[in-house]
Amino acid sequence: MAIKTLFIYFVVFGVQNQPVGSSAYKPQVEAISPTLPVDNALENQIRHSRDELVQNIHRIDREITNMDHTIEKLKRKQVRLFNVCIRSSVQLEFS
Repeated sequence: MAIKTLFIYFVVFGVQNQPVGSSAYKPQVEAISPTLPVDNALENQIRHSRDELVQNIHRIDREITNMDHTIEKLKRKQVRLFNVCIRSSVQLEFS
């Protein structure tokens, strides 16, 4: 009796026409709207701002490097003058 009821269910709902390996899950796919073109004026302004920022970074980096070199030179000069001063004071003591 159960087999006959199952067979009638399959015939009425059309299950016998489905392939054995087919899946019942079929997601709906929505169409994606195209993206709007980017405003060239805005893109150019952003590019210009970015280039200007990069140039400023390079300029500041060069200034820092120059200041580091200047500090290094002044420290060497300070040590040299300190040594000269010590030698002069030692010579004065022994004279």
